[in-house]
Amino acid sequence: MKKIIIPVVVIIFGAVGALAYKSLRIEKIPSLLDRPVADSDVNEWKHIKRRVDELHSKIRKNSEDNTSRLLLAEIYANEGNISGKHFYYYSAVLDLLNYIIENSAEADSIRTEARLNKASLLLSLNQFEQAKDICNELSEEGHKSQRLSEINFDAFIGIGDYTNAQKVVDQMKASGFDLKVLTRIAMLDEIKGDLTKAKSELKKGLDSGSTNKDLTWRAQYKLGTLYEKEADLAKAEEIYKSILTDNSGYPFAKAGIARIKAANNDYEGAVTMLEAAYKSNAVMVFKQDIALIYKNTGRINDAKKEVQDIVNSIEEGEKAGCNYDLVRARLYSEILEDFDLALIYAERAKERWPENVDLNKVLSLIFYKLGEYEDAGYYLNKATSVQPNEPSLMCLSGLLKYKRGNSKEGIDMIKKAMHQLHYQHSILTVEANDLIAKNDLSISLK
Repeated sequence: MKKIIIPVVVIIFGAVGALAYKSLRIEKIPSLLDRPVADSDVNEWKHIKRRVDELHSKIRKNSEDNTSRLLLAEIYANEGNISGKHFYYYSAVLDLLNYIIENSAEADSIRTEARLNKASLLLSLNQFEQAKDICNELSEEGHKSQRLSEINFDAFIGIGDYTNAQKVVDQMKASGFDLKVLTRIAMLDEIKGDLTKAKSELKKGLDSGSTNKDLTWRAQYKLGTLYEKEADLAKAEEIYKSILTDNSGYPFAKAGIARIKAANNDYEGAVTMLEAAYKSNAVMVFKQDIALIYKNTGRINDAKKEVQDIVNSIEEGEKAGCNYDLVRARLYSEILEDFDLALIYAERAKERWPENVDLNKVLSLIFYKLGEYEDAGYYLNKATSVQPNEPSLMCLSGLLKYKRGNSKEGIDMIKKAMHQLHYQHSILTVEANDLIAKNDLSISLK
């Protein structure tokens, strides 16, 4: 009998221990990471740490306190943006939100808020389809809010469904024209190539009196980038400096000024400014801009080192569930010019977002550089159908015409595109400038 009882007791205690371990694992709340802060932010940082400690304590005392979990998730989401530790906090926030969703009643308002927060986080992970699915579920359940519309809009933009994005923004207009609505209207205008209208919408939004500082800085920055596209660098710089006057540490404004420095051939100053931006917030695009400057100034080994840092960050992000197929395609094509590898990732991105205009632009470039002109033309036409006035697409169209034997029309189109591209430096503009110089020399010798 003892021989039977002892194994049973062991099994029972083992099962209880496993359940206890599982419970402890589920209940483990992610910690707040320490970070350096400026003297002016010390008191705010102390408040954040104290608040996080309070929320941890509340959750330990009451495992059903999902309100505290939701507040903690919101703090962590903000910390991810401030600290640059995006992937740690993405995972932490996702764990907290999933716990709330899985352990709340269907009709609980906290559960609805957690689902909205999860959809918003999925946008940051480039998981646009999953974000849209949550929006669809909430809509079917009768939930209506401006935030739901904003997330739905952003998901459609990521996927490349600009028709449905327009429908969402038209619905948002009915509730008024605040900065959030006008920013999204401007986004669609920019995608369609109407920069004048996009600037007008942003200016209206900035004049609407929003008290949300972060949203205002983002809108101002976006306005600056539109002036950059039009080669009005003085106006763009004025806007970026205005942001830094209000918030001296705003990294995107620093990156904007860095691009202007690079356009004015102050490459050392540009890299210094981009490094400062990256130190403030470890956003991958700042490293990409540094790599491009190194590449364009012949510092190929330095560019490769920056790319390796980016790839390391990408791999960390992919472990956290972020989709970087399009980012990799652009990185390998525009900086490393490894078009075979770029095509692998572009094709993977195409399986998910075949209508995304940025993806189709990358595909057209890749196929052009691989000498697959028919495929390049196909994706160029797809991109041009969305952005008929985009000068970089006009430049590629001219290059394609030239390669296919229509040299005069191709050169004329390239010259027209380069007049609009002005200072911009890319694979296409380098080739275009060389072709124009050879053509002009050929004509002068005749």
